[in-house]
Amino acid sequence: MIKIVTTPSPHENVIHLTQDDTLFPDADLVAENPEPVDDGSSSYLAIQPVVPGWNLPLSHLPYYILAILISVVIHELGHALAASSHKIPILSVGISLFGPLIPTAHVEISSNQLKESNFRKQLDILTAGVWMNIYLALITYFIVPKIIPAFLWPTHSLGNGISVTTVWADSGAGGKLMIVRHYY
Repeated sequence: MIKIVTTPSPHENVIHLTQDDTLFPDADLVAENPEPVDDGSSSYLAIQPVVPGWNLPLSHLPYYILAILISVVIHELGHALAASSHKIPILSVGISLFGPLIPTAHVEISSNQLKESNFRKQLDILTAGVWMNIYLALITYFIVPKIIPAFLWPTHSLGNGISVTTVWADSGAGGKLMIVRHYY
């Protein structure tokens, strides 16, 4: 059984198509108008801070911390590899927590030898962390999505379930509306 519930809002045109709660208790199909509605306001937050419990569910916090830890360690590994390849000694390496939850890492190199080296070596060492972040982003975007299904196949499957292949233009879901999956 599918219930149709409309939610009038000045900012969006949304129609909720809700399945029977016994089949899918936590999922709704939402039909949204893909065209933005101009409400006269010009404020837009391009960079939104991630605050656990506010716009990041607390259940996602361990994954977020793990992602930050991996990113920070790979970033600092770039500095360490560049310094060692240019024969500049590494004095210390460490991982710590900033505040209660934010993992940090550091690589301490000999600043005297770094200052004495030529500009190209300094540039290589100081920008190596940024290059490692770029490589990590490219690997995560292009390669990881191809690998993940191989690791998840014992517990997850793809291609099973219901798929919408056609929507009649004169139906409630046709026309300018777009059906997307929405979780609450």
